[in-house]
Amino acid sequence: MSDERGKINLGDYSDYVRIVFNSRIDKWELNMLEDGKHVLRKHFFDKREAEMQALHYLGQIGVLNSGNLSKEKEKSTISRHSGIYYSDAKNMWGVKVKGYRGSRLLGYYRSEEEAIQAKEDYMAEKSAKQKAMRNERNIKTEALISFSERAGLWVVRVPRRRGGYKLLDYYDSEEEAVEAKDAYFRELESDGSES
Repeated sequence: MSDERGKINLGDYSDYVRIVFNSRIDKWELNMLEDGKHVLRKHFFDKREAEMQALHYLGQIGVLNSGNLSKEKEKSTISRHSGIYYSDAKNMWGVKVKGYRGSRLLGYYRSEEEAIQAKEDYMAEKSAKQKAMRNERNIKTEALISFSERAGLWVVRVPRRRGGYKLLDYYDSEEEAVEAKDAYFRELESDGSES
């Protein structure tokens, strides 16, 4: 493949690959395109590595007619899906997702489709868990309704999400206080606002 790099002018394939030096991160950037749309971006310390990866990509999508490079799109080792990549060492598709403390490896799969499905399942489960946590935080706990002898009025305090209570207001009767508490929780449910 190194001989072929000398014979092929990658500039002739700018519709498919573009290599530029990114001074902000001090690396060579390889942008891979298909039908004029960005497919993947990779970074390299060495321009030659970027060129070799560009040749590999051109072979995979069938642009180069070389016996040394794969021409079958089905066997492509470049995924259009973020976080999905092919591991030459494991000969499998890996899945990485962004987490609170950086990337997290979900595992390796025999096909790109399995990897994509694994990521989608993980993201759906994560979304469901986050929704459940939000709903749990929104669970109504009893408001405190009491009579203040000093003020001569009924006081309503509602729970805060981070613990404790906040004063809702003072009311002339217990019925008004209960009604105000119920109205507060109804409004909270309808607009999803924080207490």
